[in-house]
Amino acid sequence: MRIMALATTVVITSLAPKTTPSKFVVPLLTIVDTRTDTLWGLSNVFFERATASVPFRVDGSTDRQIATIVEGPELQPVRAVRWKTDTGGWAYAVDTDGDSSFADETPLAFTPVEHARDTVYLAEFSARVQTRDGAGRIVPLQFVVAGNYTYVRPRETRLGVWDVGGTQMTVRLRPRSRNDVLGRTLDDWEVAIDLNADGRLMTRRDTGATVGAQPSEEVGDRPFFARDQAWRIATRTATAMTIVSADPRMRAVSEGFLSPALPARTLHPSRAVPDLTRSTGDSLTVIEFWATDCPYSEQSRPALNALRTELTRAPVRWFSIARDRNDAAVDSALTSRPRLLVSASVTWADWLLFNPRTITPTYLVFDSHGRVLLAEAGASRIPLVRGALIAALRASTK
Repeated sequence: MRIMALATTVVITSLAPKTTPSKFVVPLLTIVDTRTDTLWGLSNVFFERATASVPFRVDGSTDRQIATIVEGPELQPVRAVRWKTDTGGWAYAVDTDGDSSFADETPLAFTPVEHARDTVYLAEFSARVQTRDGAGRIVPLQFVVAGNYTYVRPRETRLGVWDVGGTQMTVRLRPRSRNDVLGRTLDDWEVAIDLNADGRLMTRRDTGATVGAQPSEEVGDRPFFARDQAWRIATRTATAMTIVSADPRMRAVSEGFLSPALPARTLHPSRAVPDLTRSTGDSLTVIEFWATDCPYSEQSRPALNALRTELTRAPVRWFSIARDRNDAAVDSALTSRPRLLVSASVTWADWLLFNPRTITPTYLVFDSHGRVLLAEAGASRIPLVRGALIAALRASTK
């Protein structure tokens, strides 16, 4: 009888409709990155001449220099020193225990590694990072020396697996730079999810595959789509991430979602536009966020102008929004370095809503209803803007 009851239970369970839970808690494990093919999180370190009062381990060392390698408003700085050796090269040491002395520190041991067809030198170490009130922990870091450039990067990553209806997607949480390593709230850490479950985490699209290129799998704080459902990150801690279902009709500056309204004022002629993201006809919309003093905005300007010229006859509206709050400064920059887009201004609150990380240049592409087709940042992203426009224009003719 027990066997019959068990069999009946199995049959009934298999016929029950399968529903996807609306909330997942994904446990995270801390992993120390030992790979050398992807040196993520690099940020420059700048050394300056050290004073005679800095206690060095090596007596008689020459050309002593010091640099801050971890810093922040709430952090006690972590410092490193370097000095010339007898052979003319640099030796490095880090104040790993936070006692403001290098006298008891061992010089770092560097290993040569081939990376991107160049030889770089890596040294792994751990240092105590703490807040000004004394709370903190030991954090794994890495020195990277490439030619005349010196970097420090984090090595700590948190990994988990998000299982949605049998589809397993890797979840990764990691600091963006050496100054984010303590991460009391982890709000500034990079969040990536293997949304297409192909075993790779793509934090940037491949500009070589423009039309239909796989979207970035860095989700951050914005809602996203996975397995044909809308989701968002509710909470994140050092040990777990909570992912909850989201309303697919919600307004968000995230690919696949309808955008919030972006009221603006065009500069020439001066007129109010209730919403830059939506058009009255079937036109697509491109919006560039740029800055007059940003070299990367200038670097991308020729390619953006060329794309604007290429698609002159296409139903596409083009706008550029400068970070500068001074219209005269924007006009002066556009006079000497023209952008073939309609210049517009928005409130600073709206700038932060549509470009929260204030990266310039940033590019957004919208369909006529204001749905976000593309959100990309960086001077090399123009081929992706073109790919999104071409794909949308082709779809509209079918």
